Amino acid sequence: ALAKYAESPWFLPGTEPSLVDIIFAPKVERVIASCLYWKGLTLRQHPDLPALSRWLDALDHRPSYAAFKADFFTLINSLEPLFGRAYSVNTPEVAELQQKLDGF
Repeated sequence: ALAKYAESPWFLPGTEPSLVDIIFAPKVERVIASCLYWKGLTLRQHPDLPALSRWLDALDHRPSYAAFKADFFTLINSLEPLFGRAYSVNTPEVAELQQKLDGF
């Protein structure tokens, strides 16, 4: 859906985000943080997801978005209470990444 309008980074055509963007932004940010932390998957700036990267970059450049955007630690730790236990990929690389993100 994000790739549908090449002239706009938003879900719908135009120069401003719509309600669709506003509704999806916190959910997508939570998924991105969780995929990185629990699975070691980097979705931001992923070469196979250019429309997602363009959308996230456009959001990040909006002061109104920065004002309500959650920090990475909160995003990672908010899923378990909402959706149940998260299971990590058990590799040394993911464990090392988790320690870095946790600040240890």
